[in-house]
Amino acid sequence: MHKLAPYFLLLSSFLVSACQTPVEEETVFDVPFKSITKGSYSQLSLAKELVIRDSKEWQHVWLAHTGDPGKRPPAINFRSEMVMAFFLGQRPTGGYDIQIKRIRVTENHLLVNLEVKRPDPGGTTSMALTQTHTIIKLPRYELPVKFLYRQRQ
Repeated sequence: MHKLAPYFLLLSSFLVSACQTPVEEETVFDVPFKSITKGSYSQLSLAKELVIRDSKEWQHVWLAHTGDPGKRPPAINFRSEMVMAFFLGQRPTGGYDIQIKRIRVTENHLLVNLEVKRPDPGGTTSMALTQTHTIIKLPRYELPVKFLYRQRQ
């Protein structure tokens, strides 16, 4: 039994550390971003979050979004920039919105804080199918991206 004591000590210290509440990642700095387009109508009807780091993928996403092969995507310098696109998916009415509140670099991730607005219950909205979206460009980072959503009415 005495030979196993160090293993039990190691296991118990691992379990204690694994059960602790996660610490929020510290912000290293905020990332500026610019809107490319935002609206209520898109040819993409599924909810998606896209991180685009090359022109071939950008052309594919833009065509899927617009549905118009003659409409060229806005120019992006993918050596220094990247694109993020957020699609809420098809909704039965108007009144939806998606806003990027903050983008920040942490030690391990690019964290994107988003806020999704739903129509007010009993409020007046358009009675049309909508596909709310927003597409932005920002400086290029090779970090993995995490999306943090907050709902609002």
